[in-house]
Amino acid sequence: MDAYNANPSSVELALQSLDEMDGDNKFAVLGDMFELGNESQQEHQNMVDLGNSLTNVTCFFVGDTYAKCVSEENNLFKSKELFIEWVQKNPISNSTILLKGSRGMKMETLKDCF
Repeated sequence: MDAYNANPSSVELALQSLDEMDGDNKFAVLGDMFELGNESQQEHQNMVDLGNSLTNVTCFFVGDTYAKCVSEENNLFKSKELFIEWVQKNPISNSTILLKGSRGMKMETLKDCF
């Protein structure tokens, strides 16, 4: 869990590390990155594109900014509550899960839904 800070570089490195880890059933739940200025939407889209390109990790993106991105996957959620509802219908267990987002997203509140 890394729910203290998130920026494009730290998210990219976290995803690459998770992708390279041994094991199956790897998931990343990424919350919005704050304080990115005018490049915010493009940086979020870059993370969606990167996450969707990984073959060993299933990514989910949570927050207002991620929800405005384009993804061919069913993996964009406007709020943590919507993501929790999805997880309740599609349980994730026996998996390695990365929770990462800017502090204001309070991603640690999702740890009990797995």
